[in-house]
Amino acid sequence: MTVADPAFLDALFAAAVSHHLDGQAEQAMEMYRRLLAHNPHDAECLNNLGCLLRAQGRQDEAADCFHRAAEARPDYADAHHNLGIVLRDLDRMEEAETCFHRAVGANPDHAGACFDLGMALAGRERMEEAAACFLRVAEISPGNADAWDNLGVALHRLTRCDHAEIAFRRALEASPDHADSMNHLGGTLHTLGRLDEAEAWSRRAAELMPDHAAAHLNLGNILYDLGRLDEAMACSLRALALDDSWPSRSLFTSCVRRLRIAAPDAALRRAMTRALSEPWCRPNDLMRAAGAMVKGQPAVAESIHRVAGRWPERLPPRSLLSSEAIVVLSDDPLLNALLVSAPVCDVDLEHLLTSLRSALLAEAEPDLLSLHAALARQCFINEYVFSWTGPEEEEARRLRDWLTGALDAGSSIPPDRLVAVASYFPLHALPGHRRLLDRPWPPAVADVLDQQIREIEAISRQETAIACLTPINDEDSGDVRRQYEENPYPRWMKPAPADTPLSIEAFMRASFPFHPPCPPPGSANPEILIAGCGTGQHSTETARRHPGARVLAIDLSRASLRYARHKSVEQGLDAIEYAQADIMRLDTLGRSFHIIESVGVLHHLADPLAGWRVLLDLLRPGGLMNLGLYSAAARRDIERGRAYIAERGYGPVPEDIRRCRQDMIGRPDLGSILGLDDFFSTSACRDLLFHCREHLMTLDVIDAFLRRNDLIFLGFRIDRRILHAYRRRFPHDRAATDLGQWQEFERDNPDTFLGMYQFWLQKPHQPGNVVIPE
Repeated sequence: MTVADPAFLDALFAAAVSHHLDGQAEQAMEMYRRLLAHNPHDAECLNNLGCLLRAQGRQDEAADCFHRAAEARPDYADAHHNLGIVLRDLDRMEEAETCFHRAVGANPDHAGACFDLGMALAGRERMEEAAACFLRVAEISPGNADAWDNLGVALHRLTRCDHAEIAFRRALEASPDHADSMNHLGGTLHTLGRLDEAEAWSRRAAELMPDHAAAHLNLGNILYDLGRLDEAMACSLRALALDDSWPSRSLFTSCVRRLRIAAPDAALRRAMTRALSEPWCRPNDLMRAAGAMVKGQPAVAESIHRVAGRWPERLPPRSLLSSEAIVVLSDDPLLNALLVSAPVCDVDLEHLLTSLRSALLAEAEPDLLSLHAALARQCFINEYVFSWTGPEEEEARRLRDWLTGALDAGSSIPPDRLVAVASYFPLHALPGHRRLLDRPWPPAVADVLDQQIREIEAISRQETAIACLTPINDEDSGDVRRQYEENPYPRWMKPAPADTPLSIEAFMRASFPFHPPCPPPGSANPEILIAGCGTGQHSTETARRHPGARVLAIDLSRASLRYARHKSVEQGLDAIEYAQADIMRLDTLGRSFHIIESVGVLHHLADPLAGWRVLLDLLRPGGLMNLGLYSAAARRDIERGRAYIAERGYGPVPEDIRRCRQDMIGRPDLGSILGLDDFFSTSACRDLLFHCREHLMTLDVIDAFLRRNDLIFLGFRIDRRILHAYRRRFPHDRAATDLGQWQEFERDNPDTFLGMYQFWLQKPHQPGNVVIPE
């Protein structure tokens, strides 16, 4: 018998397959290679050899075998499928998708290829096509729980939650213990507002998958919306331990903001310190919760009690702080993170820090130099909003003059004296301040110099990069512009973490699952206008969420724009175009936009609705708009505070703002204002209570404007607990877009829109042709 004998070759192939199936890889590979030496185009041998090579991690060799097999037999579905799998392993996703398409084309009933094609399409956010693939697999193999489960996931992403629920239940019929489907069903029921059912399914999933972070995360989010915050927090910590990811961090910050935990354990303090330092959200959102943790320490609580008993008298260091308190405060990472991240938003802590600043001005405490430096940074962040007494001011000014003289003379400057001055006055305002940078300093003091000198210089350098796009009408806008030139708002230190980059369509579907808009044509790389960008917090977050977008961010105030551009460059967002412009003159711009965002701006115009119409003229057909407007109902206490200020004659200058704040702290009838974060820094307090112009809106006015201009109201961006409360009251308005019903809800819950009416709308794709997808 010769090698060419077909019977021998068939026997050799059968032996190779037998070895292959028995796990005897080397013997099988040797036989496949012998067969290929005789016939290099034997597709079955090439495919089988490729499978063995892939199992050994030899992906490039495996890909070559599968490629040769598919070339030898273009209708060989298994070869195309296996080549796709290897290319996927090599992260060559587009090529893998092409192979899966070829496999399905060769054999439309190839369940594995259909499934993997669906997974590839889902990974590229092509959910309609992915859902069709998973449905085909379920038709081929009705008992395939994974197919039903992934069909449900795709339908959920497409906001077809009713159909997604059916798919997940079919998965569980096929496999009653399919934990992923339980978890996904819980998530869909959560979106549908059926929280009790959602909890039951998600809890079962977490019990079956105790080491699966997504299950604990899903359960935690449901418990959060049920108001069971302690349980939700426990889920967040479990999810963090398993997967330190953005969703786990987001649940943690949501829980901790509402819990106000005074006595956290070590793990919780570490998590809070990281959440502020890294940060895990806008640091301002965590300041009250972090402050409660700091205050909960017995030594700190004792010091706060001492201050309260003698306020507004200033105490010397040893009367203010016990020896235990000095030890605690000198080495507390959470307190340090609190002081350098955002304005402290707690009156008790403010009074303690005010007293500590005065005590350290009067008498150095070597063990507290790092804390003193962090306190100086806090004072700079809040723009020196803490009160001071007459003698204290006199001593601070005397020390500042001494420091200026020491700089001129080249004399020695003790670090604690430098920090004491920086706690009262910004160092960049000192004559000859740059000479401070030539001296060596302890690291904590060097950080103060970076903040108060180097960063200020970096901000100033942005001036030449900011164009002026329109004339500035000082007759209408002058007072507002001057306010923000003097007090850019908000002064933020650290950016929130970047959202997962999303297409406009995916972002809107996630935001409004029951009323997703058709995206505007050509919005794959959208043109976005941020009208009234302030200091850039909003524009940077938008640019990071939509990295392919071309963003134009405008504002009246060049001081705000310099700060905004500096913060953007700091994050590597050089592509945002910052420019000075007057909203009321944007009709001369000669550009149009897919998206326009203007949050907290229009109500400061002379005519907010006229400004809204200007922006609408710049919005393309089908374009999307995000607005934020003050609610008259929610700002009733703020209006009472503004009336108090007018009656007492306080002016919008730092010394009056400091004095006014202390007077308001002692007024029980104005106590609700102390619950607002903007009360705790100079520029924010001026924006909150001393603004030169603001108009308050009502939902009926907004509703009338939307109707007059044939606009589609998409929904509010609002805390989801409020959204669930609304849906419980109005279950037939699942999309939560009935502004008449929202008016009823606000009448009964007047603080609902304390943070503004913030909502999205869409311009019709064609005038008079409102397109609302099913």
